[in-house]
Amino acid sequence: MYSNMNSRFLRIFSVMAAAFLLAACTQDELAEQAGILPEGKYPLQIGSVSITADVDAQPWSAGVPQTRVSENDDDRGSSHWDYYDEIGVQIEGSTKSGTFYLYYDYEWHPITPVYWEDTQAHKVRAWFPADGNMALDKQTTDNGLAYALYAETADAVDYKTEKVSLSFNHKLAKVRVKLEGEKADGVTDVKIKTYTSCTLGEDGTLTKDDLENFISMVKTTYEGTTCWEANVVPDHKIEQVMVKVNDNDKEITLSTPLTPLEAKVNTITLKAGD
Repeated sequence: MYSNMNSRFLRIFSVMAAAFLLAACTQDELAEQAGILPEGKYPLQIGSVSITADVDAQPWSAGVPQTRVSENDDDRGSSHWDYYDEIGVQIEGSTKSGTFYLYYDYEWHPITPVYWEDTQAHKVRAWFPADGNMALDKQTTDNGLAYALYAETADAVDYKTEKVSLSFNHKLAKVRVKLEGEKADGVTDVKIKTYTSCTLGEDGTLTKDDLENFISMVKTTYEGTTCWEANVVPDHKIEQVMVKVNDNDKEITLSTPLTPLEAKVNTITLKAGD
């Protein structure tokens, strides 16, 4: 008797479970047919991520990077990803954004995943740093350069896309100061006057903050010669450079101010004499 009751109960339970699953599937299918995707079902996946080349003169770019973003010391004109770099990602039209990071397997893994919300095709955009904030006055030889990068897919893609490829462009301008003259080797510090910070928005808009002051530059080598570099807000005129020689700061007003261009290497050549 009990065996028959148990069998009957199991059959009823199985029928109810199957009906429940069928109803759930039907709801999902109906939602997809209506253009709405089930929440949390279709995660965005990031495939290849690169920093693109620029066709104009003196590009500051790279091909497919191998891995925090940093300069390639062999040419000082390109940059690459480092492991554990984090990017912010958003599907156009959504108010939600996520964060991905680069791991040792050369794959981008979600920290905060992003999910497709509907069946429509949308562009996917991404930015670095993930929080959008850049302190331009913290650039030193130890800290390296500051970076702002932005990417957007050329075409709209949808939830059926297995992995989205992103091609980033530099949003800042690189300024390089080259020193000539008999006292060039004695220079121990170089600063330029510009904005000290900026913010990169989710739509790729770069917003300068209010404070303008002298910011430090990174001492490095370009084509076998010592020079100084800093990444700055583009299209903002630089007129003053401060050079330290023998512990003495000398402020120089440029006879021809430099207006640095986005994603380019912008060079200032100075003579370090008397």
